[in-house]
Amino acid sequence: MAYQIIENSELIRQFGRIAAVKSRIVVPNSKKTLVYHKTVLDTGSDTSVISKSIANRLDMEIDKTNLPELGSIDKYETVGTVYGLGITIYDNDNSQTIEDDFIVINTDEDLVLLGSPWLDRTKAIIHLNSRILQIPISEKESIIAPFYTEEC
Repeated sequence: MAYQIIENSELIRQFGRIAAVKSRIVVPNSKKTLVYHKTVLDTGSDTSVISKSIANRLDMEIDKTNLPELGSIDKYETVGTVYGLGITIYDNDNSQTIEDDFIVINTDEDLVLLGSPWLDRTKAIIHLNSRILQIPISEKESIIAPFYTEEC
């Protein structure tokens, strides 16, 4: 596990709560982007997920032949995969875009969920008590992005 969770807090112990951060979705091979204020951080998911509604809004190319099964979100039908989707986390001074393959689920509700592989690539540090996502970009600099929790 490359990401770290600092400070045990009620977030881990409370069932039915999510942690979300603001991000920018960067469509592969396109100039289209979307700032999304409710990108879910899910340390328990082994994949990243995006809703069909957002994929369609940004005209993403969906590989409909790659239909992985989702164990934890089994109430949604998988419609395909988007490859190399960039998610940018940023603060006032710095930004970092990490690409990942996202499973597309069939829902009209907007959803972007960052799973463990994405968090591993960023070497993210999740400070639960202070509700901060820290992404190191060098030995001396990090992106500091606040996150919030809400009932799901």
